[in-house]
Amino acid sequence: MLIAISTVGCLREGEDKDEISIVTATVHHQHADLKIPPFFDTVVKGLRIKESGSAEWITITGIQGFTYEEGFEYELRLQKTHLADPPQDSPSDVTYKLLEILSKKQK
Repeated sequence: MLIAISTVGCLREGEDKDEISIVTATVHHQHADLKIPPFFDTVVKGLRIKESGSAEWITITGIQGFTYEEGFEYELRLQKTHLADPPQDSPSDVTYKLLEILSKKQK
C-alpha cells in the first residue's frame, strides 16, 4: 500500500509582499562602477545615491523613469520597493522609481 502525503505551506501575514516606501535621495554628479553578479566580472555604470537621513552613498543600477545626466547633482523623490521575491539575476532586492525631480544642480 502506498500512501501519499502532501504538505501545504502557510503564509504568515506580511510575507511575500513587496514593501514600498517614499524616500528623498541625492544622486551624485558622477557615475560609479558597479560589478554585476553572479561572477562580478561585468562592470556597468551605476548611480551613486544617498537617501535623506543617511550618511552612506550606495551604488545602484538605475532609477525607473529617470534619465541621468553626468555632471549634475539631483535631489529626487522616489518610490523605493523592497522586493519580497527578487529575480535571481538581479543585483539587488531594492528598486527605485522616479516620482519627482526636486532639484538639478550643475557640479
